[in-house]
Amino acid sequence: MQRIVRYALIDLLNRTAAVKEVSAGQFGCWSLHFEEMRFLWELDPEAVAFSTGPLTGTGVPGSGAMVWSCLRRGAVHHAAAEGRFGAALRCAGIDMLFITGSSPQPLRLRICQGEITFENPVGNASSLLA
Repeated sequence: MQRIVRYALIDLLNRTAAVKEVSAGQFGCWSLHFEEMRFLWELDPEAVAFSTGPLTGTGVPGSGAMVWSCLRRGAVHHAAAEGRFGAALRCAGIDMLFITGSSPQPLRLRICQGEITFENPVGNASSLLA
C-alpha cells in the first residue's frame, strides 16, 4: 500500500513555499530523505528537514516524536525530537518540512490547513535573537 506524504519546501531567504505530494514507497517519511530530498541537500547543504512518523498525532504512547535531519560531512544525520510540534504539523496538513536558506530578519512561519504564509513577528523580536 502506497502512502501519500505531503511535504513543504520552504525557502526563508526568498520567502517562498510550495507544498508537494509524493508517494512514499516505504513506511512513513523516511524514504523522502533519500529518494525525493537528496537533490535538495545537494543544492543547499545547510538545509534542515523535520519529518513526522506514521503515528504522529494519533495519541498512541510514544508517537509524539519527529525526526530532525541535516546533511553534515556528506552524510544525512538524524535526531529524534519529542514534543507537540510533530502533531501540530500533522494537524496543519503537512507531514514533512524542508527548510532552506536563512532570513535576514526574524519572521514567523504560519502553516494552516496546508497553506504556508510568512509573517513579520509581532512586538519586539530582538529578544528571540539572544
